[in-house]
Amino acid sequence: MHSEPQEPGKKPQPAEKPQAELFRSPDAKVEGPMRGQKRPKVLLVEDNKGLAFEVNDMLTDEGYDVAVAGTFVEAIAKFNELKGELTCVITDMVFPTRDDSPWLNGPALVHYMKLKAPEIPVIAQSSEEKYLNEAKRMGADVTLNKTGLSELPGTIEGLLKKTD
Repeated sequence: MHSEPQEPGKKPQPAEKPQAELFRSPDAKVEGPMRGQKRPKVLLVEDNKGLAFEVNDMLTDEGYDVAVAGTFVEAIAKFNELKGELTCVITDMVFPTRDDSPWLNGPALVHYMKLKAPEIPVIAQSSEEKYLNEAKRMGADVTLNKTGLSELPGTIEGLLKKTD
């Protein structure tokens, strides 16, 4: 690698991080209240990439190891792969679907996860109350309006204390 000559009196700028380095490794050192502990693993199911990035960043800053799924099918695959390690699942309730599969939705995902691993807490999130009510009926432990996403770290902590 070669570097550009510096202008006199100008500080060198740090190199931009590659995209892959923007997400922290699960082995990264944990700071804050969880220092010295294994990072709790959370599955985040969110089809909105911007929101997924924002929530991932917030939870990672709080000391969680976050796996992200963007579709119903991806969520099922990651859930089955990680269910022995998961602390909890946070899932959106509305996903883009094909016309021939309207049943691939958040409440169905909550139902599947609670059937397969009832011990794993599920937090359902939506901006529409009707989906939150359906998620609760399907077994979601907590429902949150998407405007309350800043409450996620405290909600997860509360669920972890209940399961200890």
